[in-house]
Amino acid sequence: MVNQKNKNKEIIKINVKKESKIKIKKKSSLIRLTYKDKHALETLPEIIKNYLLEIKIQQDILSVANLFQSNPDLFNIASSKLKEIDSELNLAEQKWLELEIKRETLELNLS
Repeated sequence: MVNQKNKNKEIIKINVKKESKIKIKKKSSLIRLTYKDKHALETLPEIIKNYLLEIKIQQDILSVANLFQSNPDLFNIASSKLKEIDSELNLAEQKWLELEIKRETLELNLS
């Protein structure tokens, strides 16, 4: 009877250790920066800068007086391109922010 209780305690201890190891592994894999993440963190600022420049160009085109009346095709192309670039810019900024938060979280956990 006493032997059975000791075995049960040992089994419980082993299971608790396994569960805690699994939790630690899951947490560390969630905040790990992959090569792809690191590369994106390095390249996204330049990509965002290029999107901002392209948005400025499209806005300059659209700011021409009477553009819609004189060249409706150019107006439509510029406005649709502006919407597209703005959407891509928002996605790039969101991705960069997520990766930056992930990187900072990792740094805080390591220190």
